[in-house]
Amino acid sequence: MPPPGARLLVTVPSSAVIRRPLGVLVEAVDAHGRTIPDFTGRVAFRCSDPLARLPEPWEFYSIERGRRRFEGLTFRCEGVHTLTAVDELHGLQGESPPILVELRQPKYRLFWGDLHGHSGAYACGVGTIDAYYQFARDTAGLDFCALTDHDQLPGVEGDLSAVWPQVTAAARYYHRPHEFVTFLGYEWTSMATQRNGLGYGHKNIYYLDDTGPLLSCATPGAQHPGGLWKGLKGHAALAVPHHPATTANWWTDWDHHNEEYERLVEVYSCWGSSECPASAGNPFPIRHGGGETPGRHVVDALERGYTLGFVGGGDTHDGCPGRSYAHAPRSEKERARWTGIYPAGLQGVWARELTREALWRAMWVRRTYATTGARIVLEFSIGSAPMGSVLKQWPGGAASFRARVEGTADILRAEIVRNGVVVETRRGRGRSLEFEWARNAQPGMGQYFYLRVTQVDGQMAWSSPIWLG
Repeated sequence: MPPPGARLLVTVPSSAVIRRPLGVLVEAVDAHGRTIPDFTGRVAFRCSDPLARLPEPWEFYSIERGRRRFEGLTFRCEGVHTLTAVDELHGLQGESPPILVELRQPKYRLFWGDLHGHSGAYACGVGTIDAYYQFARDTAGLDFCALTDHDQLPGVEGDLSAVWPQVTAAARYYHRPHEFVTFLGYEWTSMATQRNGLGYGHKNIYYLDDTGPLLSCATPGAQHPGGLWKGLKGHAALAVPHHPATTANWWTDWDHHNEEYERLVEVYSCWGSSECPASAGNPFPIRHGGGETPGRHVVDALERGYTLGFVGGGDTHDGCPGRSYAHAPRSEKERARWTGIYPAGLQGVWARELTREALWRAMWVRRTYATTGARIVLEFSIGSAPMGSVLKQWPGGAASFRARVEGTADILRAEIVRNGVVVETRRGRGRSLEFEWARNAQPGMGQYFYLRVTQVDGQMAWSSPIWLG
């Protein structure tokens, strides 16, 4: 018998076209989200599309280790749909996140990834590099992923350079365009020991190709952000600050921002939300290592005029990208050096196709958003300008904002934030919410707007901002 609280997790692509078959991942998990490796049962499917072609029922045996990929899900009706898996023997069930089913291929499709996580290859994670990517692809059902082990850590022997060839080779090996996309990356880990008690912050470095250099802050020339920016010259690269509002040992020094490479910021991870202080109503405040630091939040960077899009990540240290840390087996959780206090986050990207180039382009123009782990569908635009856009002047007359949310649970509220202040709130009535909001032109004032969504189950999502004026 499955343990109390067991359920099925159902993962399906968020974007679909009628009559084009999709794959489905089904996993039996316990109350903490960990795989039930000896699960047995008979799983069948039902769908909100009454005409959909469903995968055939399947008898699970323990040899499958609690999870299986099904093929052949084919929608016949447009709209927002969900797929439910039911264990006919024990009564377990699970519902997929919302699926946007279109009549024809849309301009942009929604893809999910986790570009921030650690393995046991170096420093503070557990598990092999291979196991990391395999979990992301085969268990979490991510569309894209990156391994970002630390370049160095004080108190830990050696640095990432010893295994950098393996990191590079794995990013190349697991990359499959249109199936599973990987990015080469690492975590530039500036600590207090490198700067008289104050670090410059942690930044995840990503490359478009898999030949980028390891510019470790433990080596001369790259210890200062200026040296990092110099080393990145000539490479298609992104530098993404994360947990910027934590204590001085890990905070982000916004005085050394580089707009060429720092086009995104990780607004949420297992350490919490760095959007704004707890005093501003943040339900996931940074608490690790002494709590949050005033003046280092994401809104502080935006108030400086920085054009930073939002991403969510895991920063998991259990080798399980795309899932909450609780998903790790207890033995691995005890071995990990650090554990987060919140569920791991995810990154949603609106891209033309599932390739490195298309995802990179979408991230470069900030057509991306963050969630606390739920695959909430989020759209936010002004006219034809999507999230992440920078508009040099206001549209003629009033600016018309459009918001759309398809939740994984009932929506509590959706808020439009302007320059750090909520200027519009819409209450949810179920799982779908769509509205327009007009704002009169205010020439001469540089402003940013983003959408923040909260579900009744506490899950949240943040769109990248749109800048006006």
